[in-house]
Amino acid sequence: MLKGKLENELTQAALHAVSGEHVDVSELFGGGSFVKEATATALNMTPGAAYDLRTGFNLSKPATRAKVWADLERQNPQLVVGSLMCAAFSTLAAMQDTSSPAYRDKLMEGLEHLAFCCAVYRWQHENGRFFLHEHPHGAWSWRLPMMQAILAMETKHGHEVHEATCDQCQFGLQVDGKFARKRTHWATNSNRIAQRLHV
Repeated sequence: MLKGKLENELTQAALHAVSGEHVDVSELFGGGSFVKEATATALNMTPGAAYDLRTGFNLSKPATRAKVWADLERQNPQLVVGSLMCAAFSTLAAMQDTSSPAYRDKLMEGLEHLAFCCAVYRWQHENGRFFLHEHPHGAWSWRLPMMQAILAMETKHGHEVHEATCDQCQFGLQVDGKFARKRTHWATNSNRIAQRLHV
């Protein structure tokens, strides 16, 4: 999850990325942190929707994903941010009993969520709009074919896909009053956002 200063700076980068165009920010799985930042008057951005279980959208259900697609096609957000749960793809999860039904269920759900995000990212890229994907640096989801295909997408409308890694403590992330490193990897087709993440 993103916190405070980092959310604000990346949202401002998105604003500059589309320089003067009408800007909407929609979120997948992030709980609404980017959409909340987009409502700040100084950013002059029009917020889209935040699609997450915490905001009443169960994206594990096909019917809900179909509704989200319909919303996105109607709204055409300039930026879609994806920040899905990493539990299924973490190093710790891989050390557990991977043959258990609980792990298989968690993995299948995580793969469905990631596939949905990737489809949205490709749609954004093909239509000259932006995406930002966030997941822990050590998550093995980055090595999956569907994610590698996103990273390898050809330049469209002058936008190419970038990767970046940073520690969120550099942006002030704290846990229990202490700075937390939280090494995070990113993918985006916005040059401005990628530049800001290379810290």
